[in-house]
Amino acid sequence: MNLSSNPRLMWLRLTCVSLIALGPTADMRAQDEDLIGTFHVSPVKPVDPATRPEYLPRPSENEQAILEALHKQVEVVLRDIDLPDAMNHLKETHGIEIWVDTVQLKGQEISVTLESSSISLRSCLNLLLEPHGLSYFVEDDVLKVTTRESAETKLITRTYPADDLFASAEDAIELTGALTCGLGLSQNTDHQRSLIVSAPRGVIIARQSHRVHNELLQLLQDLRATRANAAAGTAEVAKSAK
Repeated sequence: MNLSSNPRLMWLRLTCVSLIALGPTADMRAQDEDLIGTFHVSPVKPVDPATRPEYLPRPSENEQAILEALHKQVEVVLRDIDLPDAMNHLKETHGIEIWVDTVQLKGQEISVTLESSSISLRSCLNLLLEPHGLSYFVEDDVLKVTTRESAETKLITRTYPADDLFASAEDAIELTGALTCGLGLSQNTDHQRSLIVSAPRGVIIARQSHRVHNELLQLLQDLRATRANAAAGTAEVAKSAK
């Protein structure tokens, strides 16, 4: 079908720069440039950073409490304790719901050991679980502990408001490349996993594992911090020049 004979398809092609594992090809870039010259895209009204959600759908109240607890510093003394008992100890000590996926663990008997006087709960879980090929993520109002393979195959879709990071289709293409590199996506990535940057909507839509979503959120925070630092430096230089 010829895109030029169907305005709706041409509009859809312009409004969404999509990525499945790899970045846009040279042909895609050329098509985008042609379309950009033909259509005018109305800018998205900037969202107040104070009210902008990090992503949608928002975590539930219980999930938010768990996410906040993961950043808190904890003291850990666990010596050769069965995994379920260790998770129950963390659950009672820090007041969060932890669910162990016994089906995926298939009756494995796993003992864990960790001692630390000051460590984040997130790091504590990583150190306890990773040596045994296990992982965790927050979902359904609980922190789920399961195998790394099971966690990686669990894909969810999130929308990240990001109108402050790009304003045009060209910016979207550049951001797509930066995110592809930063997240380590490659041609070997499952085709079901995707990343879409929409300039007119001012959002990033991603269907990825919880691990990649966590990395994406951190990357967006780093990009915003870098931009803020650059803006502050520019303002300081301009002030000194006066």
